Amino acid sequence: MDMITFGRFGNEEDWKKDKEIFLERLNHLMNALNYSLDKPVDRDNEMELIEPIKQKIKEINVVTIFGSTIDLCMDIFVEPMGISYRLLSKKEKEEINKMDFSFDNWKKKSEAILDAYLKKSKEICPPEVHFCFDDIFFAIYVQTRKESNFTLKNFLVFIRDYFILESAGDRYDKYIDKKKFYLIREKVIGIYPELKEKFGRKDALGRFLSFFVSDTDYNFEIVKNILDNYNKNKNNNKINDDEKIKLKND
Repeated sequence: MDMITFGRFGNEEDWKKDKEIFLERLNHLMNALNYSLDKPVDRDNEMELIEPIKQKIKEINVVTIFGSTIDLCMDIFVEPMGISYRLLSKKEKEEINKMDFSFDNWKKKSEAILDAYLKKSKEICPPEVHFCFDDIFFAIYVQTRKESNFTLKNFLVFIRDYFILESAGDRYDKYIDKKKFYLIREKVIGIYPELKEKFGRKDALGRFLSFFVSDTDYNFEIVKNILDNYNKNKNNNKINDDEKIKLKND
């Protein structure tokens, strides 16, 4: 998927394509809104598309079983910016629906939305995992692919999926800083068992649930091996400590 980077990620070659991709998304949004124009506009001119789109957004009020039409259209429009329209507050949506859809306006707005999401997510997650947010695509992945906010109940699963299981696939390959990603991944793998002990399910419960629920750590070979090796080393250390105590007492 081509993304609109706004200079936040990728490289100079990607940044040069931003306005071109933004214009494509504007045209796609206009088509999705089924906008019939009384007089033709220059579809290659961003400024000529802004007013018709703004007017259509004001008029639309159709609801489907999947949600409102405007929510569906807007979600598709903003996803390449790394944000999710569905997760926005009512106030944020109202602000967007009133603003002019220029490239510069969206650069400011998308940055504000992503920064607010990062800030809120860090406040919820424990300090031990804040380093994960050094990869901006971790937050983008959770927001756009998982379409979720972070909670104390789900953050560990998101860390596992994105860093250990690499479940984002090649979606962000063109833009992601691979060196940074694998440095963070290595650190995550090193501390994941301790994080799980502190914030996740008890080990015995996780093993039991793996027989009935597919999305548990013990159903993924790489995660299972990480946890098994940690537990094996932990047990060996305990045995050694017990033997040292016994010898000392003898």
